Amino acid sequence: MNNKIEFWIMTILMLTVPLAGCAGSSDDSNEPAPVDIMGCTDVTANNYDASATSDDDSCTYDNNNNGTDDIMGCMDTAANNYDSAATVDDGSCEFDDDPTSTDFDGIAGFDASTIVCGPTGDISIAGSSTVFPVANLWAEAYQKHCNGVAITVEGGGSG
Repeated sequence: MNNKIEFWIMTILMLTVPLAGCAGSSDDSNEPAPVDIMGCTDVTANNYDASATSDDDSCTYDNNNNGTDDIMGCMDTAANNYDSAATVDDGSCEFDDDPTSTDFDGIAGFDASTIVCGPTGDISIAGSSTVFPVANLWAEAYQKHCNGVAITVEGGGSG
């Protein structure tokens, strides 16, 4: 029943709305309606468009913003892409989904591109307590870069 009512309401609206502007118009002029010109309306942007009447979020800015020495970048030291040279935060900061995760690309001598993913499934690693911290980092890096792998690392004693 509701579908039929909705159908008839939509049909009536579609047939009458286009005529509403003609029937009740008191505008005697033959001038066309103003045209909405989309573009960048921010005068400080590189691509400012003086003819634009509505902003379309297309504005772009360079690092030398308005002749100042502002350097755009991520200024949050907890972010993966922190930029120590940035003087203006541009909102581009990126964070790990897992806040306890290690940023392996920041470890000296570690190159994530060298990880070769193998079979998927469960892997168990057990060994001495001195190797445990390194094995744990390896497991975390491998799981971060290879999908479908669950690694369990156990330390014990030397043997």
